Amino acid sequence: MWFSGIGFASFSAKDLIPWGANYGPMVEQGEWWRLFTFMFVHGGIMHVLVNMYGLVLAGPMLESHLGRSKYVIAYICTGFCASVVSLWWNDGVVSVGASGAIFGLYGVVLTFWWSKRVFGESYKSLVHLVGIFVGVSFLGMFKSGIDHAGHIGGLLSGMVVGLVFSCTLERDKTTRIFECSS
Repeated sequence: MWFSGIGFASFSAKDLIPWGANYGPMVEQGEWWRLFTFMFVHGGIMHVLVNMYGLVLAGPMLESHLGRSKYVIAYICTGFCASVVSLWWNDGVVSVGASGAIFGLYGVVLTFWWSKRVFGESYKSLVHLVGIFVGVSFLGMFKSGIDHAGHIGGLLSGMVVGLVFSCTLERDKTTRIFECSS
């Protein structure tokens, strides 16, 4: 996007739409692929950096425990759910970014924590970091330009995905993720 000359620090909504932003009127016209592409498009360098920071908090540890396939499934499913909730809440808003999917991963982390599927002592600090990141993000609810509906949709769908994976992992005793005991 930067090389195309539309900017670096921030982009306007009209500049983001051709790159795959989530935008209700265009999704309704059959451009359903926007429900996926929006999570790989960002509104500027700071947007990318904040999302990268959020992903680095939980991503590596969660991926190492889930495995690559389930991790990607969680990311894509929660990102998709975030985009649907975003459109449902405000269909006329242009939305971009990975934060809905990242909040989804945080939902998986929180569900594993609540269901006592803990990854050891380092997991406790991860839950604290995730809690702080989610809390600070929700404190920003009064700031305009942030797709809070997408964040909430991602977090809630991540909790559902976490429940599904938790049940799946409980049945799969060969998986390296959990030693399931009640």
